[in-house]
Amino acid sequence: MTRKSKHETGSVTSGKIAASASASRVQQGSESHPTIELILSSARQVLIEHGHVGFTTRLVAESAAISPGSLSYHFPSKTELLQAVISRLVEDYARQFEIFLSDFKVSAGQEL
Repeated sequence: MTRKSKHETGSVTSGKIAASASASRVQQGSESHPTIELILSSARQVLIEHGHVGFTTRLVAESAAISPGSLSYHFPSKTELLQAVISRLVEDYARQFEIFLSDFKVSAGQEL
């Protein structure tokens, strides 16, 4: 019988639960939740200004003019916040690309 370490039993499961709970807080109408929109906008700006190395949740909270506790309620970790920012950027670029493609008309026989 193989014994599992403390890390393999409780913390992994609780980590998955915490990540799942955080994701559900963000997914619950993030478009309509002004605090989440403010956080994501501020995080994007901090990422642009300071890069990944200089990106901290404290800077994001300051930029958004919210408490670090409020930020950590919506995004418990820096990784989750960065994932949400990147996901939002990809969604925005995909939407812009779809608009570009819908505006782009190719005549029959015309090469791209």
